Amino acid sequence: MKNIRAKTIAEIFLNRVISSHGVPLEIHTNQRRNFESRILWELSRLLGIRKTRMSALHPQSDDQVERQHQTILNYLAKFLAENQRDWDRWIPILTSV
Repeated sequence: MKNIRAKTIAEIFLNRVISSHGVPLEIHTNQRRNFESRILWELSRLLGIRKTRMSALHPQSDDQVERQHQTILNYLAKFLAENQRDWDRWIPILTSV
């Protein structure tokens, strides 16, 4: 991502996630301002997506995401070139597993 502004996140969510995988029934985010923006709430409402968020002082609600990140990191470790500059090339393949 070039930045983490709400508009950029909404565009990437629409163009990369929804266009590739369809509209999810639910999205679960942290409480950062970019995920709590009017843009994402409106996008979720228009597409009928239930939006949930993790509790600020309850990190256990993020366990599934953390496990998935660890799996992706393990896969990346097996595929990276020596210079480790090609990691972004492998993300689409590894996230479809």
